[in-house]
Amino acid sequence: MAATLYRVVLDGELSPRYSTVFEGMHMESGGGVTVVVGMIEDQAELHGLLDRIASLGIKLISIEPESDRETIALPGPKR
Repeated sequence: MAATLYRVVLDGELSPRYSTVFEGMHMESGGGVTVVVGMIEDQAELHGLLDRIASLGIKLISIEPESDRETIALPGPKR
């Protein structure tokens, strides 16, 4: 099974100290949310990521596979 690029949107603007939770993934905060984008190898890795998010008490807004790596939009501050 090939790895899949996922886009995870979390409630709140997480500080850079959370980057260790999402090691190997890109994390950007703005506009009241944090977006984490990265490759997930398989279902076990995906469930592990979801377990880490839940254990930290972070509210998950959405998670979805990205079909085109060139079209990932990270949020900026809302105007």
